[in-house]
Amino acid sequence: MSTFGEDLIQSLNAALAHAKGEGPAIVYAPVTPREVRKQGKLT
Repeated sequence: MSTFGEDLIQSLNAALAHAKGEGPAIVYAPVTPREVRKQGKLT
């Protein structure tokens, strides 16, 4: 599985745990569109 897929699953599990009251909310740093395009080798 890709890193993106693993990160997405982890963030959804964290959101679900927070919604159930099982843990604190975790805030992830935003990613700029420029950084995403650079990693994807897009113009």
